[in-house]
Amino acid sequence: MISLLVDKADPGQHTETVLKELLGCSESQAEAIKKQNDAALPELKKRLKKL
Repeated sequence: MISLLVDKADPGQHTETVLKELLGCSESQAEAIKKQNDAALPELKKRLKKL
């Protein structure tokens, strides 16, 4: 599965368009990816602080 991580609206402003129009994801697939990324973001931030 493709997973895109974004913290701010600007870098991910076209994420939904890319998922749906370029990669052919359905609405439910795009929503599932967004939820997965939202859930993973706190752990990613935590790990990045340790670098």
